[in-house]
Amino acid sequence: MPSPQEIGERIRAERIRQRFNVKRAAAEAGISRDTWVKVEAGASVHDTKRQAALDLLKLDADGVPIKEEPTYVSGPGERVEGGGSDDEVLRAIRAMHEDIRTLSERVARLEEDGPT
Repeated sequence: MPSPQEIGERIRAERIRQRFNVKRAAAEAGISRDTWVKVEAGASVHDTKRQAALDLLKLDADGVPIKEEPTYVSGPGERVEGGGSDDEVLRAIRAMHEDIRTLSERVARLEEDGPT
């Protein structure tokens, strides 16, 4: 099990990775700025205060990011293994939308130019 100092370092690194400053992170976690600084330093704080910081940053009790299971878009029919996550489906839809826009622009140019 990591020491409070190691957990504090992980919390600090994750806060920075998620682009929170100390003031905003503390406010969103519902703790004071001074308490947040103590959490990152590995100082003695009430467990609920440290947990508030971990929860905000989606870290487990050891300060390790919690791996969330992908969520899936529901659709007609039975669910099959290997289905895409919501993010994967949205990326595919955006790519198709871009392809349609590009094709629409090409068709409009061809219609403007007339038959060759």
